[in-house]
Amino acid sequence: MNKKLLLFLALSGTLCTAMAQKSAKPAIPRDEKIEQQVEALLGKMSLDEKVGQMCELSIDVISKRVNPFGNINPAEFTVKDLRKILQKYKLEKEYDLSKGMPSQEVIMQIYMRIQDIEGKKGFQIDEAKLDSAITKYKVGSILNVPGGVAQSTAKWQEIIKRIQDKSMKEIGIPCIYGVDQIHGTTYTAGGTFFPQGINMGAAFNRQLTREGSRISAYETKSGSIPWTYAPVVDLGRDPRWARQWENYGEDAYLNAEMGRESVLGFQGENPNQIGSNHVAACLKHYMGYGVPVSGKDRTPSSITVQDMREKHFAPFLEAVKAGALSVMVNSAMNNGLPFHANYELLTKWLKEDLNWDGMIVTDWADINNLYSRDHIAANKKEAIKLAINAGIDMSMDPYDWHFAHF
Repeated sequence: MNKKLLLFLALSGTLCTAMAQKSAKPAIPRDEKIEQQVEALLGKMSLDEKVGQMCELSIDVISKRVNPFGNINPAEFTVKDLRKILQKYKLEKEYDLSKGMPSQEVIMQIYMRIQDIEGKKGFQIDEAKLDSAITKYKVGSILNVPGGVAQSTAKWQEIIKRIQDKSMKEIGIPCIYGVDQIHGTTYTAGGTFFPQGINMGAAFNRQLTREGSRISAYETKSGSIPWTYAPVVDLGRDPRWARQWENYGEDAYLNAEMGRESVLGFQGENPNQIGSNHVAACLKHYMGYGVPVSGKDRTPSSITVQDMREKHFAPFLEAVKAGALSVMVNSAMNNGLPFHANYELLTKWLKEDLNWDGMIVTDWADINNLYSRDHIAANKKEAIKLAINAGIDMSMDPYDWHFAHF
C-alpha cells in the first residue's frame, strides 16, 4: 500500500479517536454554575491547600485516644514494633512472632482487635490534632469509624459538625467524610442491615438493590456522612478470594446492572444535586480485584487487555454512565504494573474515554505501597508523583502525613 495512504489512514484514525473522546457525552452532566464556583475557589487556594485537599486520613489521627499503630504504616512494621503493641494490649500470647513478621492479613486482624478494645472507651476529638490536620496540613477528607464502633446518629452529627466547622473556618471547603456502608448502614447504631452483595446479586432484582442503597443513603446522611465506599462491583471469579461476598457475583452483566442500580439508589438521578437524602457513591475496586493469581486479597492478577475491557471494566462503565461520583482503585497490580500507577486505566479508560470528571481515590495506604511493597518507586515522594501522574485524585494514607509534606 502507498506510504502516503498509510500515513493518511493512521492520522485519520488518531484524529477520529481524539474527536470521539472530545465529543463524548460527559458521564457526569456538566453544570456551569458548579464549574464556575469550583474554578473561583481554586483560584483563591494556595498550593499547600490544594495538596492538602488531596489527602485523606483516618479519624484515629484526630482522636484523643492514642493510635496503637502510631504514624507507622503497617506495611513498614518491624517485629519489634509489633511486639511492643501486642504487649501494650496484653495480646502477646495470642500472636506468635517467633518466626518473624506475620502476614498483612494477621496484622489487620490485630488492628481490628485493638480497634475493638479502644472503641469501648468512647470517642472524643482531640482539638490539637484536629487543628494540625485541618489548619496545618489542609486535609481534605477523613474516613472510617471511631474505634471500629458504630456511632449513633447524634454522635455522627456531633463529630462531623466539629470537623466541618473547623474546615470551613480554616479553608472554606467542607472536609469530605467517608465510610464503608457496603451492605446497609453498618456503621450507624440502629441502622438497617442488608444482605452482602453476593446475596443481593443472587436475587437478580434491580429494584431491590436500588431500594437497599436508597435506604442506606438516607440513614447514612442522617448522621451527616456524605460519602460511602460502595458499591463493590468486582467480579468474584475465584472461590479462594477472601472477599467474595462483597460483590454481586462472577458475571459482568449482573455486576453492571446491580452496580448501576446501587449508584442510583445512593445518589439519586442527578449526580450534581444529590440532596439531603442521598450520598456520593464510590465504585470499587477498579478493577480486576476479584481474580488474584494467589487467591489472596490485595495480591497481583494476570488479566489480558481484552478480558479487562470486556468483563472487568463493564460494571464500572455502566455505573459511571449512571453518574457515579468517585472510584476507588484496586490495591494490587496486574501483569507487573500496579493499578495505582497505571495511566492507561486511570486516565485514558476512565477519565478521557468516558469524559468523566469524578474523583479517583486510592485504597488503604496504596500510594506508599508503590514504594514499600511494589518497589517501583525509589522513595515515598516518587511514589506520590507516579500515582498523581497516573490519575489519582485523593490519597487514602491513612496515618501518614508524608503526602501533605511533599
